[in-house]
Amino acid sequence: MRVGSKRILALSMGTMLVLSGVIGLIHPQAAQAASTFTVDSTLDTGDNTPGDNTCDDGAGNCTLRAAIEEANANANPSEQDTITFALTGPADFTNGGQDGYTFSPASPYANIVEPVVIDGYSQIGAAYNTAAYPAPLNGVLLIEIDGTLLSSAAIGVGADQVRLTGMIMGGVATPNQPFISVSGSNTQIFGNYIGTDPTGMTARPNYIGILMVAGSGAAIGSSSAADRNLISGNSVGMDLLVSGATIQGNFIGPNAAGAITSLSTTQTPLVLLNGVAHDNLVGGTGSQDGNIIAGGASGILAYGSLANGYPAGNGFIGNSIYGNAQSNGILGIDLALDANGDFQPDSDFGANPNDAGDVDTGANDYLNTPVIHSAVYDAAQSTLFVHYDLDVAGSPSDTYRVEFYANDTNTPGEGKTLVSIQDSVSAGSDQVNSFQPYNSFDPTGKYITATVTQQDGSFSNQGFGSTSEFSAPAAVSEGVLDLDITKTLTNPNDIRVGGSANYDVTVTNNGQTAVPLTLNDNGFGVYDIFPPGLTFADASGDALLGCQQIPDQDAQEFLGYAAVNHQSYQVLVCAPGRSQPLMPGESTTFHLQFTIDSIPVEGFANYTLVFNLQDPDFIALSALSNGGETPLDIIDLFAAGTIGGNGNVAYANYTPTSGGSATTTLAKSGASIGLYAALAGLLALAPAIIILRRRSD
Repeated sequence: MRVGSKRILALSMGTMLVLSGVIGLIHPQAAQAASTFTVDSTLDTGDNTPGDNTCDDGAGNCTLRAAIEEANANANPSEQDTITFALTGPADFTNGGQDGYTFSPASPYANIVEPVVIDGYSQIGAAYNTAAYPAPLNGVLLIEIDGTLLSSAAIGVGADQVRLTGMIMGGVATPNQPFISVSGSNTQIFGNYIGTDPTGMTARPNYIGILMVAGSGAAIGSSSAADRNLISGNSVGMDLLVSGATIQGNFIGPNAAGAITSLSTTQTPLVLLNGVAHDNLVGGTGSQDGNIIAGGASGILAYGSLANGYPAGNGFIGNSIYGNAQSNGILGIDLALDANGDFQPDSDFGANPNDAGDVDTGANDYLNTPVIHSAVYDAAQSTLFVHYDLDVAGSPSDTYRVEFYANDTNTPGEGKTLVSIQDSVSAGSDQVNSFQPYNSFDPTGKYITATVTQQDGSFSNQGFGSTSEFSAPAAVSEGVLDLDITKTLTNPNDIRVGGSANYDVTVTNNGQTAVPLTLNDNGFGVYDIFPPGLTFADASGDALLGCQQIPDQDAQEFLGYAAVNHQSYQVLVCAPGRSQPLMPGESTTFHLQFTIDSIPVEGFANYTLVFNLQDPDFIALSALSNGGETPLDIIDLFAAGTIGGNGNVAYANYTPTSGGSATTTLAKSGASIGLYAALAGLLALAPAIIILRRRSD
């Protein structure tokens, strides 16, 4: 349900004009080579003679204000100057046992109009963070800029190729005003604490931490540990009105330890995107690309209007978004509306209803969320089965990325722990993702949510477009994957050399979860093991894509295993292509036909098994005999890639009745059966292949 007419943030057009108060005087000079200016004083005096390539306030001091003015006057737009720090004397604070220094500007610094690096880590004793996302931050920052005396942005970035790194920036609390205001392109904001004290544990809030008003290609953090920012304690962490920005590896809302405390704000969004923001990426596909976005009124709020445009193509992937207060009903990811076009979000807070075909328009295309029907966890197989619908056919994308998150509560609009992704998914109902959660995460007692993101090569943002809100949460229930497979010889009275043997292989879902029978990385396929004397001829069945016969000798070479004391068998691999999963209680039948070249010595026995192509811990096995005299007493189960000398072997004991069929189930016990090797090039699959053999001794 949409919640209307609730204002959460008084952002005015003034936020787009903050640079007007920070323009400094520039004296035209001849172009200079790249220079380094070393700040040695925390005084707030300006440069005595901007443009002489010497940072000096006239009293022998190089202040931060003077260094910025001198870099601006260098007139070398193709070169990137550097501002470093070498402060000594009595410290203003200590951090990590090192002396730290505070700058207290009485007015905004001159707007940066030339490429420059301001490097707080150059101060003696400072240290980059070395902890990879999402571990707590361990950097030591010793350069602080206190904006308490300011009523507008402390630092304005008007040039391209500017990097701000290794600084603590807080105190600009004037409504609608940021600490950093950016209008240049390719700005890098790396390794800073924005809105906190030097420890990252106490708030020194800004109203807006970072305001991106123009330009493109900005990077706020990255997958590198040293570049991770802490952006917390602010009313708004960042406000984006730009395109092509990448935001990765940051803590946005938590403290430096990654915890939600009183440091976090509960009044306004942590990440705000308005109608002109497009093709920005919050997070990414790498393990170090995500952000923790927690402790705000909402995590990410994107809004727009028909008059001013809607934000579009903004991807939010691989993040941890949780613990947001949800004041005014807004969510961890909320696609809202500026109903009256005044650049302020005011309606559509909360979950937007899905529309048939996903043809509506709005922020991020008002992309429909996945609809989760069930989330069933088979603890014995460490596998979670999520059954869902994806109605996004009306959105401009060929395929989609679906991300699945586990949450501690059933609070709507959360996505705390990423447990699985599916790439290149097509729109459709009754889809199933079966997976082992990342990092052996146990989803028992959790709630699963999902997002969908447009994905194809036409998007400039690393191939990703708009992301939806989070789906409604679904409680994880416990269940058992139980596939039963039977094999029936349909012409038992017409078995002769030169004739054919026809079988019906029926797979029945006796479990509690839907199971995909499809040609993808989490589907189930059918493998048939048959003796010499038979040659595969034909197959048909429920959306069967095809079957391929693998001779025993080829299988042996692939396994690196000599079949000593074993009968020779051949392998038939069949790939189903059902668009719908096999639902609990449902059965499907495949028809296999073999040409009889000779009568097998063991009494015309055949074996069929089914297992998961991605993580085949579960194996359903069927054996059939047409009345031969040799009982099938012991079966060896070998896993490709684990045979070489110390492979794992499992045994199943049974004797099928003459002329009938017998069914048994083998399930993985601990780590006793490793089924992870791949047979490349087979029907374009990469499944593990299992060879089933009967002992002849």
